[in-house]
Amino acid sequence: MSDGIASRLAHAMERRDEEPNVGLAEELVREKNRDGIAQLINLAVSGRRPAQNDAIKVLYEVGARNADLLRPHTQSLLQLIHSRNNRMVWGALTALAQIARVDADPIAARLDEITAAADANSVIARDQLVQILIALAARPDMANDAKRRLFARLHTAAINQLPMYAEQTYAVLNPAEYAEFRAILSHRLAGDLPASKRRRIEKVARKLA
Repeated sequence: MSDGIASRLAHAMERRDEEPNVGLAEELVREKNRDGIAQLINLAVSGRRPAQNDAIKVLYEVGARNADLLRPHTQSLLQLIHSRNNRMVWGALTALAQIARVDADPIAARLDEITAAADANSVIARDQLVQILIALAARPDMANDAKRRLFARLHTAAINQLPMYAEQTYAVLNPAEYAEFRAILSHRLAGDLPASKRRRIEKVARKLA
C-alpha cells in the first residue's frame, strides 16, 4: 500500500469529501504502516497544496486513533506550524495536541513558538493550543506552567470558546487552584454573555463551591 499513498488521497481521486482520507488513516493505523505515515509527512512538508491539505488531514486522523504513530514526526509537525497555508498550521497543531498526550517533552520545549503560531492563526488553532495545554497540565513537572497559561487564556478567550475552555480547564485543576479559577470566571461572568454561554460557565463555577 505504501507505494500508492499519494494516489489514495482525496484530491488524487477527484473527491471533495474527506471519506478517502479518513479511510486511509484507519488503514494506516490498523496496519501500523509507519512507512506510509512517513510518506504523508513528506507530502505535508513539501508536497503541492492539495496533497498537503489531504496529508495533514490523514495525519491528524491517525493521531486521533494512535498518537504513538506520530511521535517520530514531532519535529516535522513543529516545522509545519510556520507554514503560510493556514490549514497546515491548525492541522499540525491538531496532530501535536494528540502527540502531547503521549510525549509532552518536545512540545513543551517549543511552547512559546506554538502559542505564537496558534494566536496568529484561526479559532481551530487556538482550540488545539488549549488541548496541548490541557495535556501538559496532566504532567506534574509541567502542570504549573500549563495551568498558568490556561488561566491567562481564560481572561481573554472569545465568548464562543470561553465555556469550553472553562470546562476543560476545570477538569485538570486541584482544589488549591479553585480560588484563582473562580475569580477568573467571576470576572468573565460580569461581562456581557449570551444566556447559553453564561449557563455553562455558571455550571462550572458551582462545582468550585
